[in-house]
Amino acid sequence: MLTIEILPMEKVGALKPMLMELADHHNQVAVNFQGLYPLLNIDEKIQILQQGIGAGNTVAAILSDGSNWQGFCVFSHTGGCGSID
Repeated sequence: MLTIEILPMEKVGALKPMLMELADHHNQVAVNFQGLYPLLNIDEKIQILQQGIGAGNTVAAILSDGSNWQGFCVFSHTGGCGSID
């Protein structure tokens, strides 16, 4: 059974392997931006996500099969602009 779990700030660092995999994917498929990912160092990205969660501007969720994380989604917003990873 798959479940969705909202990650607290303290667990966001565990997304590092998935964020690296996402950056690798973008670098392989991006036509105009190949090789530019990640735009931020992954550790910096994690810090920004943690700060966003602490401020209430970011939600990070993982999809789990009960024993392993299968995917993630991060929604961040500042003012009228938002982003989804």
